[in-house]
Amino acid sequence: MTKFVKGVERPPGRTVEMEMNSTPLSFVRMFGPDGPTSIAANQWTPIVLDPAGEVWLQFGEKCWEPILPGDPDYFEFPAGVRCLKEGVYGFAGGVIFDSANQTGDRAVDVTEAKGPYANRWNLVASQPMPKVSDAGLIVSGEAYQYVGNIVELRASSTVATVTITNPQSEWLSAVLLHAA
Repeated sequence: MTKFVKGVERPPGRTVEMEMNSTPLSFVRMFGPDGPTSIAANQWTPIVLDPAGEVWLQFGEKCWEPILPGDPDYFEFPAGVRCLKEGVYGFAGGVIFDSANQTGDRAVDVTEAKGPYANRWNLVASQPMPKVSDAGLIVSGEAYQYVGNIVELRASSTVATVTITNPQSEWLSAVLLHAA
């Protein structure tokens, strides 16, 4: 936190006075499977985020849980994660596509798959990708979440492709910015 003393001139440029907590209320980085994910042409493919593979990084309060076998929502959302605490979240997600596949357009999105705003967010990043190197896409944005909402990280391509084998190449982060 920056504090200014009365009568002392502020430094030039833009300054902001605010109190900041040094740690977020909650942060989780969720990773994809240990192997590559097949991405079919011209459709959105949910990326399975499973802590059984690469261990999730969790700090602060636990606000998200995976949808695992045996969960009532597993049949419809096997790649989803469920919100456990209502509030405003910042999301960031990324996917690295394998360069061994054809040139084409690639896209990544973070979407509310179950909840009052399902399929309405439009947190999408896309770009054309040549067949020259492994290329990643990152998407980010904020959204209000209710307890029980299910969120998914998804990938798309104009040609059939796969992600790379590294489990850290498919990830979704959620940080609780403001609790309800």
